[in-house]
Amino acid sequence: MDTTLTFADYLNGEWLQGKPDLKASTRRSYEESRDLYLVPAWGHLKLAELAGSHFNQLIAELGRINRDEERPSELLRRLIAARACRESTGEGHARRRSSRPLSPSRVRTVMAHAGSALNRAVACGYLERSPVDHLRLPRVVRQRPLVWTDERVRVWKETGRKPSAVMVWTARQAREFLRFAASEQLFALYRLVMVGGPRRGELLGLAWPDVDLENAFLLIREASCGEGGTDAPKSEAGYRYIDLDPVTVEALKEWRDRQARERVAAGAAWEEHGLVFTTELGRPLRPDSVTWKTADLVRRSGLPPVTLQGLRHESATLGRAAGVSIEVISRTLGHARPSFTSDVYGSVLPPMEHAAAEATARYLDGDDDEEPVCGPEGSVGGAEGA
Repeated sequence: MDTTLTFADYLNGEWLQGKPDLKASTRRSYEESRDLYLVPAWGHLKLAELAGSHFNQLIAELGRINRDEERPSELLRRLIAARACRESTGEGHARRRSSRPLSPSRVRTVMAHAGSALNRAVACGYLERSPVDHLRLPRVVRQRPLVWTDERVRVWKETGRKPSAVMVWTARQAREFLRFAASEQLFALYRLVMVGGPRRGELLGLAWPDVDLENAFLLIREASCGEGGTDAPKSEAGYRYIDLDPVTVEALKEWRDRQARERVAAGAAWEEHGLVFTTELGRPLRPDSVTWKTADLVRRSGLPPVTLQGLRHESATLGRAAGVSIEVISRTLGHARPSFTSDVYGSVLPPMEHAAAEATARYLDGDDDEEPVCGPEGSVGGAEGA
């Protein structure tokens, strides 16, 4: 057993070298956990010195990032310093990587990556056992979308607080956003995600040969992983066709014409990647940049906040309200199981159930002479144990 190898040297060396077949997006996620959390936290320690207490302490301090930093521990100071790297927004401004607290899901991901690294260290003979086998991980509560009702908008305007991390607009609010964004360079992208629901990476990895505007459909088969690279979709279900409505087809045609004009204007500076959504010089769009631009556009519209991911949720909730079946919505979104789609979106829009509620109330409020239909043994409708 090597007792001199540090955690940082191991993470920067053999760990990821032993995973040559990782998808680019997965590798980037591993590297982010390594560079922002694992190495700053305990990279200076010898691999053989690591104990479960180190990682339970790390879990606690990860929960304090962007939440409770007034009197930081030495560990938290190291984590804050690692996250303080600045990235350009594309407009000459610099910004902190994120101002939001880490979600329980993200904390669990970091610990899963730590477990991957340490389990390999055991397999390679550096450790006798992994120190992260029995950690106190934060509980993850699935965030279901909530719609911006008038009352929720009123409270948000008064307090600035969102009732949920995942919010969607009503159909009226969504139409207002599209009218506001009509002259924006990425209008066709916003229209497409709100109707067809592709993920951010799928939008930015979409290539023109996979778009058939004459027959009104497109094929999702690649996803951008940043820096111009692409991966396969998130899962097998992610490889799918998405049907297009006439308005979205027209928006994509107008964008294609605009892109052609930008290609001519750029001349020799144009970079041909064959992508649908690009910069004015043909370069792939940076995922973070699209997210920031979307947030800024929503802010300028005056509408309550919805994220780019929220626009994907918008597609599902509007489709559900319009009567589209869960099975079709699930296929369109690229979900592996319709049951997952139903669980997430089945009750986002309460007005969908008004017809059933009104029918029940009409029966309740009917004439006293009306008797309920009884089944065997006097059970209503014949249901037993309902």
